[in-house]
Amino acid sequence: MVGEIGSPDETARRIFVIIDGSDGVVGFITYVPVWGQTPGYLHDLTRRVATAPSGAMELCNQFAIERLAAEGVAYLHFGFTPFMTNGAELPSANRIVA
Repeated sequence: MVGEIGSPDETARRIFVIIDGSDGVVGFITYVPVWGQTPGYLHDLTRRVATAPSGAMELCNQFAIERLAAEGVAYLHFGFTPFMTNGAELPSANRIVA
């Protein structure tokens, strides 16, 4: 259940990076190919710095969904990603979702 960055020769892996106004990386999400009855991509690995603004990862996912859909990708799988947490929520976290 733990994803990985992958290697440069993995051309099918997609990595979407979040960059702040100073061109600093504040987070990223990797997506790996999925085959079978519902081919597409799987949300594989997510990382962000502690100072990433609230909503940064959601914005990254939105951008990825729009990009993949525009490329004709029919499915984006999240697997167990929505259920993964370390228990520590940021003060700005949505209490209903938490």
